[in-house]
Amino acid sequence: MAEMIHLADLPPEVRERVRRDQAEAERGYSIRFLDKQLREDKGWSREPTPQERKWLRRGRPLKIGRVRADRIMQFRIDPDGERRVRQYASDHGMKVSEAIRTLIDKGLASAQ
Repeated sequence: MAEMIHLADLPPEVRERVRRDQAEAERGYSIRFLDKQLREDKGWSREPTPQERKWLRRGRPLKIGRVRADRIMQFRIDPDGERRVRQYASDHGMKVSEAIRTLIDKGLASAQ
């Protein structure tokens, strides 16, 4: 078990930094803000902690290619259609969502 260190035992400049960090943590973190800071390389008053970096990597990527893909479409599909889409994804080494986007693009391209 790690040894506990009391705030009073720290040098004054370290105590002040701990207090600033504590106040920041108590205000809460906006993951969107942290992600924007990293993407725009605006710098940090400190390096993000491993836990903050982990939170920033969570979820699905919002970029597909060069375009921000933040729209969600939901639809119903019969079991055979689902099986065929999953098979297509497996055959082409894709995730199902990527396969659906590819198939939509191909279908729209052939319709023109």
